[in-house]
Amino acid sequence: MDCSSLLEVGDAIAAAEQVDRVQLEYPKLLDRLQKERARTGWAPADLSIALVSANEESEGQQRFTMMLKKSGFETDVSVYRDNYVSLPAGRKPADFYDLSREKQRQRPLISLASRLAYALGLLARHGEPQVIIVSHAFELYWPMLNFAERNKQARVGLAYFGDFLDYRWKQAGILEAQSLIKFFDLTESSAELLGGIDLRGAATAQTGVSKMASGLKSALMRRVWWCSSN
Repeated sequence: MDCSSLLEVGDAIAAAEQVDRVQLEYPKLLDRLQKERARTGWAPADLSIALVSANEESEGQQRFTMMLKKSGFETDVSVYRDNYVSLPAGRKPADFYDLSREKQRQRPLISLASRLAYALGLLARHGEPQVIIVSHAFELYWPMLNFAERNKQARVGLAYFGDFLDYRWKQAGILEAQSLIKFFDLTESSAELLGGIDLRGAATAQTGVSKMASGLKSALMRRVWWCSSN
């Protein structure tokens, strides 16, 4: 589980809804993933690992890691600076990020995709591995596809909120029935996982959740427009 990715989607939804924060229910997420495994005929998970990018001196982040452990996850904690996405060769942080204290600083991008890909490679040595990754990052596409292609007994899946995936996943055909990467869309369980916020779009509008649905719909429409124009 890519905790940085889940924190980012929480921030995106909070901004759309104009609320301070959206808290993901991690114990419920773990339970939902186990139920999805059972529903689709996968074996129960032997191990659930949460990858955390953190400042280990932060008491708040220490509490977050402890909460994950109490929720049933093993944790893999790495120093946040080690997970910054590399700048183009020869460039300096000041070329991209506002370092002035007078302005709100844009944070460098963080990615845990390399650590997830490494873990996937270790699991590929098993005879019949079955792995579900929770992340939006498209950098995982080729490692996951290779994982499935090399071992016909392997199963690999991606779980996330469908409308918040990197748009390239859909271009790569992850929603198609013949995809070697099984997609588990968490959208149907969003109200349960996100403290009542329902991401089902048209379905919520029909049931009268107007403000919440309209804010998210507007944000998602902007996201679709950005992907199309780029």
